[in-house]
Amino acid sequence: MHINRIKSGAGSYRLVNSTTFDHMISTLELYGEQSQHPLVSFLIDQANESEEIDLEDDDVG
Repeated sequence: MHINRIKSGAGSYRLVNSTTFDHMISTLELYGEQSQHPLVSFLIDQANESEEIDLEDDDVG
C-alpha cells in the first residue's frame, strides 16, 4: 500500500492515499497551467516535497 506523507503546518505530516494524492496533483497541475495564483503554486511545491512511504497492511488502521 502506498501512502504519501504531506507536510502540513508546523512541521507536522499528514498521510494521503496515493490515488487521492495523484488525482489531487494532476488537478492542481492542470489548474496551475491556467493560473498563476500563488496558492496553486504553493500546493504544487508542497506536493513535490512530499515523501511516498510504504506501509504494510498491518500498519494501517
